[in-house]
Amino acid sequence: MTTRGMNLNKAFTLIELLVVIAIIAILAAILFPVFGQAKAAAKKAACISNIRQIGMAALMYSNDYDDVGPGAAIGAADAGLVGGWIYYNRFPADDGALPAGYDVTKGSLYPYIKNGGIFVCPVDNFAKTSGNSFAINECVTIPNNGFEEGMSLTSLEAPSDTAYFLEEWENETANTGSTDDGFYVPIANGVSSRHNLFSNFDFADGHAKSMRPDAFIGKGMYYRDAESKTCQ
Repeated sequence: MTTRGMNLNKAFTLIELLVVIAIIAILAAILFPVFGQAKAAAKKAACISNIRQIGMAALMYSNDYDDVGPGAAIGAADAGLVGGWIYYNRFPADDGALPAGYDVTKGSLYPYIKNGGIFVCPVDNFAKTSGNSFAINECVTIPNNGFEEGMSLTSLEAPSDTAYFLEEWENETANTGSTDDGFYVPIANGVSSRHNLFSNFDFADGHAKSMRPDAFIGKGMYYRDAESKTCQ
């Protein structure tokens, strides 16, 4: 047999095979977290796009109703009440053991969106069964001990600093919970940090952005004071 023939039949040695496996393992350890981060970033971007579309729908609604934004149902007493920006048939609507707590098609904003998937954040596991991830800020509604009426948007002093819709959480931890009625009460409810300690917000001027919940609360412009019951 010639030398050339011997080279054609040469196989990997055990050491060479182990080296290749080790290199593949190292590359996988480096790339898998990157892929995971890219996937999380894509879901975060999809979520912020969804909440912005809901905010834009609210602005279109206000254009049709003399500058008045959509109203909102709140709590157990208003379960099954039609007329709010979103409809829920039970309270809490985010009960993971029961599907379809929300029927977004019955909400006042649905005609401006016509896509139920917009109401679900991709990383909100509760919303995958309940049908909704987002809540309207109490501070853009008029409290009346029941159904909350929409507020005139031009009456807001700082619309670019006033959250319109956000990711509320109830019943679980800030990373796994969801909204129970689509209505955020600042002194009682929490803001989700499901996006790697960040949350998505839509503001009354039409822009949306991601920020840490503590930065949102710390600005002191979005919550109703416990004593005066007025938004600051």
